[in-house]
Amino acid sequence: MPHPAIIKSSFPELAKFVTSCHAVVRGIVSSLNKSLNLPPGLLESMHELNNQSCDQARLTHAKPSNQGLTTSLGEHTDFGSVTVLFNQLGGLQALAPNKKDWEFVLPRPDLAVINLGDSLIQLVGSKLYSAVHRVCAPPKPQNEMERYSVVYFSRPNSSVKLRSLFEYPTDSAVEMAERETGRQFLSADAWVERRAKNWNVKQYQDEDSYKLSRGTEHNRDA
Repeated sequence: MPHPAIIKSSFPELAKFVTSCHAVVRGIVSSLNKSLNLPPGLLESMHELNNQSCDQARLTHAKPSNQGLTTSLGEHTDFGSVTVLFNQLGGLQALAPNKKDWEFVLPRPDLAVINLGDSLIQLVGSKLYSAVHRVCAPPKPQNEMERYSVVYFSRPNSSVKLRSLFEYPTDSAVEMAERETGRQFLSADAWVERRAKNWNVKQYQDEDSYKLSRGTEHNRDA
C-alpha cells in the first residue's frame, strides 16, 4: 500500500527524525555492548540503520478525557530493542520490578523516555529488563488537553536471529546449534510478528495466553 501524500511530502523531515533517534539508539547499544563485555561492535552490527529491519516511527494522538485515569493501552513490554519516546503530557506509567503500584513517568523538557524491549533482552541473555508500562489518560489538569506522542522503535536487523549472544555470539554458532539440536531460532522479524500476534489476539483467549502476551518481564522463566 503506498504512503499517503502527507507522509510522502514529509519524507525529508521523517528521515532526519529517524536518523537522529537511531544515533541515540546506537549510543545506547554501544554502551551496553561494552558494559556487558560482548565482542566489540556486536550489538551495534545488529542494529544498522541502512540494513533491512522492522524499525518504526509512530505518531499517536489521544483526545481529552474527563473519565479519570482510563487505560488507553494496557500493560506490556515493547517488542524491539530500544524505544525512544517524546511527549509533553503525562499518561505513561511504569511498573518497577517486584512492585505492585504503577508510577507516572514524568515528561521532562527536551528529554526523551528510553525503554529497552524484548528483542534486546533476548540478545543479552535476560541480563537486563524490559520495562512493563501502560498508557492512561493524563492526570488533572492535563486530561483537558490533547495528548500527542512521537515514538521511534528500533528493532534488530531482519537477518538477526534472536538468541543469547553469550551462548551463541556468531552466526556460525547459531547454524551449528540449529544443525546439531534441531532447534530453530526466530529471526528478528518473525519474533516481532509473533509478539504482535500474541498482543493483539492471544491475550483475549484465556489466562495462560494473556500471560504470554505480556512480554519477557512477566515470563522470565518461560
